[in-house]
Amino acid sequence: MNFFELEEEGYSLFELMIVITIIGCMLLIILPSFTPISQSNEVDHFLKQLEEDLYLTQTMALSRGAPMYLDITYSRHYYRIYMGSSRILQRNYSDNMLVEGGTTETTIHFNPNGNIRNPGTLYISTNKGRYKLTFQLGKGRFDVTKL
Repeated sequence: MNFFELEEEGYSLFELMIVITIIGCMLLIILPSFTPISQSNEVDHFLKQLEEDLYLTQTMALSRGAPMYLDITYSRHYYRIYMGSSRILQRNYSDNMLVEGGTTETTIHFNPNGNIRNPGTLYISTNKGRYKLTFQLGKGRFDVTKL
């Protein structure tokens, strides 16, 4: 076995460069399609998390027998859950989302019996679309609908 026989068993630099170029072109085509999926998941996660935190606030008001509220600070992209003046929880959300007060304020108050003190609507604008969060009078019910 000599030096020239070993060279025939491997790949040349030119062949490797062609394969790397083809893989690079395929990645350039495939990767941009994943970006909207991650943004979509981000919006879905935020809406689900906000819904769960609203239920948590309501449940804490019922179990502790004290008023609780969820305050959304849209200029800084976070919301907090309070009982009196003590903060229970803070969650940040993406700068790509805008929460605006509609017919209600951006502070949702739950009475000790679990009812919402200030029924109305909030609007959430995202790159996936616009959503309306509606708080109904009595029983502390709310729902999220896409506009």
